[in-house]
Amino acid sequence: MASLDTFELTTADVPVVAEICRRLDGNPLAIELAAARVDLVGLQGLAARMNDGLDILVGGRRTAAPRQQTLRATLDWSYDLLSAPEQIMLRHLAVFTGSFDLQSARAVADEPRQIGAVLDLLTSLTAKSLIAADLSGEEVLYRLPQYQREYALEKLRSNGGEPCDPAAPR
Repeated sequence: MASLDTFELTTADVPVVAEICRRLDGNPLAIELAAARVDLVGLQGLAARMNDGLDILVGGRRTAAPRQQTLRATLDWSYDLLSAPEQIMLRHLAVFTGSFDLQSARAVADEPRQIGAVLDLLTSLTAKSLIAADLSGEEVLYRLPQYQREYALEKLRSNGGEPCDPAAPR
């Protein structure tokens, strides 16, 4: 309603909005940026364009800091604040399309690392909301939310890497 004062959420819209929020992993900035597009493409159009990736999530408030005007700008800002080992780990984690565990993260690390060092990197990336940790099972599972994974894949490719099968021998 902040960007389209005539918008009214109907009962029929609730599943569409829920799906959009789910696809954005509940990220408040991403949701705000997506909502700002409703006036241009409509709610159904927004849902249909969620596969357009980071490019649909633009158009934040002009009064917002530049890093908050697009999801890409926010991710760039966050990425630039990471240490070199964190950046490398994030890029390498992009090979996972779903959840992964600590041993799998260790397997894709840029160099052989002690499990404690990998855990430290995962903990740091989780604290910075770049990866998500699922603590509900017996084993902690991690995953990159969709847009963070897309961004990390771009960074992987721009640094000369290519996604590989994390199960393949290295």
